[in-house]
Amino acid sequence: MINTFITKFKERGILIDTNLLILLLVGSYDEDKILSFKRTQNYTIEDYEYLKVFLARFENHFYTPNILTEITNLTDSINTEPQYLFFQHIQRVLSVFKEDIVSSDEIMQLKSFLKFGLTDAVNCQLSDKYLILTDDLRLYSYLANQGLPAINFNHIRNFYLFK
Repeated sequence: MINTFITKFKERGILIDTNLLILLLVGSYDEDKILSFKRTQNYTIEDYEYLKVFLARFENHFYTPNILTEITNLTDSINTEPQYLFFQHIQRVLSVFKEDIVSSDEIMQLKSFLKFGLTDAVNCQLSDKYLILTDDLRLYSYLANQGLPAINFNHIRNFYLFK
Protein backbone atom coordinates (compact mmCIF):
# COMPACT_ATOMS: atom_id res chain seq x y z
CA MET A 1 0.00 0.00 0.00
CA ILE A 2 2.75 2.49 0.88
CA ASN A 3 4.59 1.90 -2.39
CA THR A 4 1.33 2.41 -4.30
CA PHE A 5 0.82 5.77 -2.58
CA ILE A 6 4.41 6.78 -3.27
CA THR A 7 4.01 6.00 -6.96
CA LYS A 8 0.65 7.75 -7.25
CA PHE A 9 1.62 10.88 -5.31
CA LYS A 10 5.34 11.19 -6.11
CA GLU A 11 4.73 14.21 -8.32
CA ARG A 12 1.42 15.46 -6.91
CA GLY A 13 2.80 15.66 -3.41
CA ILE A 14 2.30 14.97 0.24
CA LEU A 15 0.73 17.09 2.96
CA ILE A 16 2.44 16.66 6.33
CA ASP A 17 0.24 17.03 9.40
CA THR A 18 1.26 19.22 12.34
CA ASN A 19 2.98 16.78 14.72
CA LEU A 20 5.12 15.23 12.00
CA LEU A 21 6.09 18.59 10.60
CA ILE A 22 7.12 19.62 14.12
CA LEU A 23 9.25 16.44 14.29
CA LEU A 24 10.88 17.35 10.98
CA LEU A 25 11.53 20.94 12.07
CA VAL A 26 12.87 20.10 15.53
CA GLY A 27 15.01 17.25 14.22
CA SER A 28 16.53 19.33 11.45
CA TYR A 29 17.21 22.11 13.96
CA ASP A 30 18.83 19.88 16.59
CA GLU A 31 18.30 16.11 16.69
CA ASP A 32 19.02 16.03 20.41
CA LYS A 33 15.97 18.22 21.05
CA ILE A 34 13.67 15.50 19.71
CA LEU A 35 13.97 13.59 22.97
CA SER A 36 13.81 16.63 25.26
CA PHE A 37 11.23 18.92 23.63
CA LYS A 38 7.75 18.17 25.01
CA ARG A 39 6.07 18.10 21.57
CA THR A 40 8.50 15.52 20.17
CA GLN A 41 9.28 13.36 23.21
CA ASN A 42 7.08 10.56 21.89
CA TYR A 43 9.35 10.20 18.85
CA THR A 44 12.86 8.89 18.45
CA ILE A 45 15.77 10.10 16.36
CA GLU A 46 15.11 7.02 14.20
CA ASP A 47 11.56 8.26 13.62
CA TYR A 48 13.01 11.54 12.39
CA GLU A 49 15.33 9.63 10.05
CA TYR A 50 12.45 7.49 8.74
CA LEU A 51 10.41 10.63 8.14
CA LYS A 52 13.21 12.31 6.17
CA VAL A 53 13.81 9.25 4.00
CA PHE A 54 10.10 8.84 3.33
CA LEU A 55 9.52 12.49 2.45
CA ALA A 56 12.48 12.45 0.05
CA ARG A 57 10.44 10.14 -2.18
CA PHE A 58 8.06 13.00 -3.03
CA GLU A 59 8.77 15.91 -5.32
CA ASN A 60 6.34 18.28 -3.60
CA HIS A 61 5.68 18.84 0.09
CA PHE A 62 2.73 20.85 1.35
CA TYR A 63 1.52 22.56 4.49
CA THR A 64 -1.44 24.82 5.19
CA PRO A 65 -1.64 28.13 7.07
CA ASN A 66 -3.59 26.23 9.73
CA ILE A 67 -0.74 23.74 10.21
CA LEU A 68 1.81 26.57 10.32
CA THR A 69 -0.25 28.39 12.94
CA GLU A 70 -0.36 25.27 15.09
CA ILE A 71 3.38 24.75 14.65
CA THR A 72 4.31 28.27 15.73
CA ASN A 73 1.96 28.05 18.71
CA LEU A 74 3.22 24.62 19.79
CA THR A 75 6.92 25.38 19.36
CA ASP A 76 7.06 28.80 20.97
CA SER A 77 8.51 27.23 24.12
CA ILE A 78 11.37 25.39 22.43
CA ASN A 79 14.60 26.12 24.25
CA THR A 80 16.41 28.39 21.85
CA GLU A 81 17.95 31.67 22.71
CA PRO A 82 16.69 33.85 21.26
CA GLN A 83 13.35 32.39 20.19
CA TYR A 84 13.47 33.87 16.72
CA LEU A 85 16.28 31.45 15.79
CA PHE A 86 13.84 28.55 15.65
CA PHE A 87 11.33 30.64 13.70
CA GLN A 88 14.11 31.51 11.23
CA HIS A 89 14.73 27.79 10.92
CA ILE A 90 11.03 27.26 10.16
CA GLN A 91 11.31 29.90 7.42
CA ARG A 92 14.32 28.14 5.86
CA VAL A 93 12.85 24.64 5.94
CA LEU A 94 9.40 25.61 4.71
CA SER A 95 10.80 27.80 1.92
CA VAL A 96 11.10 24.62 -0.18
CA PHE A 97 7.56 23.51 0.71
CA LYS A 98 4.40 24.75 -0.91
CA GLU A 99 1.46 26.25 0.91
CA ASP A 100 -2.11 25.33 0.03
CA ILE A 101 -4.86 27.61 1.28
CA VAL A 102 -8.48 26.63 1.75
CA SER A 103 -11.01 29.22 2.91
CA SER A 104 -12.09 28.79 6.51
CA ASP A 105 -15.60 29.84 5.47
CA GLU A 106 -15.67 26.90 3.05
CA ILE A 107 -14.35 24.46 5.65
CA MET A 108 -16.82 25.51 8.34
CA GLN A 109 -19.65 24.32 6.10
CA LEU A 110 -18.34 20.74 6.03
CA LYS A 111 -19.20 17.83 8.32
CA SER A 112 -15.48 17.25 8.85
CA PHE A 113 -15.23 20.66 10.56
CA LEU A 114 -17.78 19.57 13.16
CA LYS A 115 -15.90 16.31 13.66
CA PHE A 116 -12.29 17.59 13.72
CA GLY A 117 -12.08 21.35 13.87
CA LEU A 118 -10.38 23.57 11.32
CA THR A 119 -6.89 22.15 10.72
CA ASP A 120 -7.86 18.51 10.27
CA ALA A 121 -10.96 19.45 8.28
CA VAL A 122 -8.67 21.31 5.87
CA ASN A 123 -6.49 18.20 5.69
CA CYS A 124 -9.59 16.16 4.84
CA GLN A 125 -10.53 18.62 2.11
CA LEU A 126 -7.05 18.49 0.59
CA SER A 127 -6.96 14.68 0.57
CA ASP A 128 -8.42 14.81 -2.93
CA LYS A 129 -5.19 16.51 -4.08
CA TYR A 130 -2.38 15.12 -1.92
CA LEU A 131 -1.39 12.14 0.15
CA ILE A 132 -1.98 12.99 3.82
CA LEU A 133 0.74 11.91 6.26
CA THR A 134 -0.41 11.97 9.88
CA ASP A 135 0.15 10.30 13.22
CA ASP A 136 -3.38 11.19 14.32
CA LEU A 137 -5.15 7.83 14.42
CA ARG A 138 -8.61 9.40 14.45
CA LEU A 139 -7.90 11.48 11.34
CA TYR A 140 -6.15 8.61 9.59
CA SER A 141 -9.02 6.20 10.32
CA TYR A 142 -11.58 8.67 9.02
CA LEU A 143 -9.67 9.26 5.78
CA ALA A 144 -8.93 5.57 5.25
CA ASN A 145 -12.57 4.61 5.88
CA GLN A 146 -13.63 7.19 3.28
CA GLY A 147 -11.19 5.67 0.79
CA LEU A 148 -9.06 8.83 0.83
CA PRO A 149 -5.27 8.71 0.51
CA ALA A 150 -3.65 8.76 3.93
CA ILE A 151 -0.77 7.11 5.72
CA ASN A 152 -0.42 6.73 9.45
CA PHE A 153 3.18 7.36 10.52
CA ASN A 154 3.20 4.02 12.34
CA HIS A 155 2.98 2.39 8.90
CA ILE A 156 6.14 4.28 7.92
CA ARG A 157 7.92 2.98 11.01
CA ASN A 158 6.94 -0.58 10.12
CA PHE A 159 7.81 -0.07 6.46
CA TYR A 160 11.40 0.87 7.29
CA LEU A 161 11.82 -1.50 10.24
CA PHE A 162 10.92 -4.55 8.17
CA LYS A 163 12.67 -3.58 4.95
